[in-house]
Amino acid sequence: MATVGEESGVGVSDRDAYAIRRLAISSMIQATADTKARIAEASKTRRSGELLELKLGDLVEFYRKPLTKDASGWHGPAEVVNLTNLQDGLLHVKWQGRVLSVRIQDVRTAMVYLTFLMKPSGPIRTFKAEVESQSGCMLRLGWMRQGQNWVECQANRSHSNLLTAGLYLSAVCMNLQGVIGFRCGTHAQNLPAVAFDDTLLLWWNVHAPGLSEWHHCFLPGNQMLNLPRITGDHDAAVVQFLMVDMTEVMSLRQVAPDIARLGGSHEPEIDIQHE
Repeated sequence: MATVGEESGVGVSDRDAYAIRRLAISSMIQATADTKARIAEASKTRRSGELLELKLGDLVEFYRKPLTKDASGWHGPAEVVNLTNLQDGLLHVKWQGRVLSVRIQDVRTAMVYLTFLMKPSGPIRTFKAEVESQSGCMLRLGWMRQGQNWVECQANRSHSNLLTAGLYLSAVCMNLQGVIGFRCGTHAQNLPAVAFDDTLLLWWNVHAPGLSEWHHCFLPGNQMLNLPRITGDHDAAVVQFLMVDMTEVMSLRQVAPDIARLGGSHEPEIDIQHE
């Protein structure tokens, strides 16, 4: 069998030659990987900024480590006001009247509910007005579980317009799934815990025009919430949408079959009598 290196007098078997080639290829692959890693590390900030495709006036959410367990780390929406330090991994955003410096890796595109950026009308106007009328207390509407049974909140009947508007807002305007009720009011201090893992907290200043300055965050409902600490606003109107999974939604729809948009985009079935 021929051997590699016969002319030089050094005998190398085919097996040894194969091992040498594998070692050489492995070394080249590792060197290439190391080079790519160095390039990626050097350009990581630039690429992250480019992927977000941020420009002045864009709305983003930014992360800050929460000080308490009942606060969300994500805040927003905030307006991008300065991109001059983007190459250094920083940008400046305006949030609640303050300009803040945030890292690119702590920024994501804001979940924008365009309805709130327009002049409230129809169900939105009804919803806003009725929420703001609940001063110093939190009104609860919708349904709740008691053991194996669904129980209707007492306020459903006295505030039916608010319930209808709230379900419309959550399903149509905000595209939330699983909303079967909400708590709302203004100038409240604390929200007691409820048996909901998923909730969305929405708030705005009652003195601001329209809903141009609104804020939101997702929070677990099964712990007490200190509202001024979360919102940073003692004059905030607050709504906490309460969400369950679709199995629970379908169970509730058996009990309340005539409620439009209960748990999401849902229209009650209408029995048509044919002559």
